[in-house]
Amino acid sequence: IDADGLFRAVISHRDPGIANWLDAGGHERGLLAIRYYKADGAPISTVRRVKLAQLRAALPASTPAITPEARQKSLRERAWSVRRRNSE
Repeated sequence: IDADGLFRAVISHRDPGIANWLDAGGHERGLLAIRYYKADGAPISTVRRVKLAQLRAALPASTPAITPEARQKSLRERAWSVRRRNSE
């Protein structure tokens, strides 16, 4: 959740260096489902298409960035966690 109380995610074919990146997995189209957990209501969701070169300017300055090395570490840890959970 960003400082302004909004959740933002970036869906892209390439890693934009933004922490909340969702890999499009090569798909040009898809379905987006949103689940609200313990929400007081159902906020109105919006989707905006932004060119990758203009992405940083379209996001709040406080949006966390992530290096390629940190992304790989996070993915390794997530994969390890899934394997551990499935072996218990």
